[in-house]
Amino acid sequence: MTGNGRLGRRDYDDLAKLVRRQEQVAKTQAKQRVAELRADFEAQLATIYEANDERWRHVTEQAKTVNAAANAELARICADEGVRPEFAPSFDLAWYGRGQNMDKERRAELRRVAETRIEALEQAARAEIERRSVEFQTQLLGGMLETDPGRALLEAMPKAAELMPQLDAIELDRALPLRNSSGRALRWGDDG
Repeated sequence: MTGNGRLGRRDYDDLAKLVRRQEQVAKTQAKQRVAELRADFEAQLATIYEANDERWRHVTEQAKTVNAAANAELARICADEGVRPEFAPSFDLAWYGRGQNMDKERRAELRRVAETRIEALEQAARAEIERRSVEFQTQLLGGMLETDPGRALLEAMPKAAELMPQLDAIELDRALPLRNSSGRALRWGDDG
């Protein structure tokens, strides 16, 4: 640094090289973040929820109560019609641990949406990294950067994880319309 508090040529060159290197590292971290987001999303798609999971235990208990009441009513109807109990039908309650994610087409659709969002996040992160890098280099070229502010700007270089938030499979699922067996999008009130 020169005696007037301005950067010397060597300080400028060193900082310019460092900020370009930090930009490269941040872009590499963005690629790594893409891989992390993909892996996390796949894990969300593959999650299997148990019927006794605490998050919906109350719903499962209510479903069992409704199922028992329906079976009691069905048994009464069968008795009134003269159907012997050993031949009477009954309702069974089943739990699907993956819900809609059990459907191959739905998983593929969710993956496509996740991929486009991840790609958009990566591009936004890379653009912001480059923007901040150029902003810093511009300040360097203008000779306005002193040692303390220089360090502050270098530390302000964005990190990929800050710019690319976690994906939520449930949110993506809600963003896509459900489809009937012929592939037509269902709207509220459709019966399929």
